[in-house]
Amino acid sequence: RISPREDPVENLNDSINGKKRRVLRTIGGRQKSAGTIQPIAWPKGDYIITDDDKKSGDFAENVPLANRFLERIDQSLWDHEIVLLRLNNVVQKKKGAKILGGRIAESLDAHVAQVIGHTVLLYRPAFPPVLDLDELIKIDAD
Repeated sequence: RISPREDPVENLNDSINGKKRRVLRTIGGRQKSAGTIQPIAWPKGDYIITDDDKKSGDFAENVPLANRFLERIDQSLWDHEIVLLRLNNVVQKKKGAKILGGRIAESLDAHVAQVIGHTVLLYRPAFPPVLDLDELIKIDAD
């Protein structure tokens, strides 16, 4: 069950600007270095994915998203607000990771903060938010 927000954000993509994205990338990098970020890999074995499928740009737009996979991401977003998705099991090119990450983010009301290779950094504020991005921007500026 993918839980809806109790107070829906008007549009998360409109409220996240470049400075907030930079802070999210910084937090993601620090958590990755410390080993505290929640990484989630595309599940192997759910679908038979051929190398030709991985190379196809259309495949990323049409690959079925398993509910169990989305629920796992949803729970991690509620718990941690930032999640690292590893999509190398399903796409071979960054373009495919960007498309697939966008589809996942859209279905979970999240924001794609960064795409590097086959890795997508997702952000969605919890209720109440754990990370105050505006405050972190002020601290970063000092």
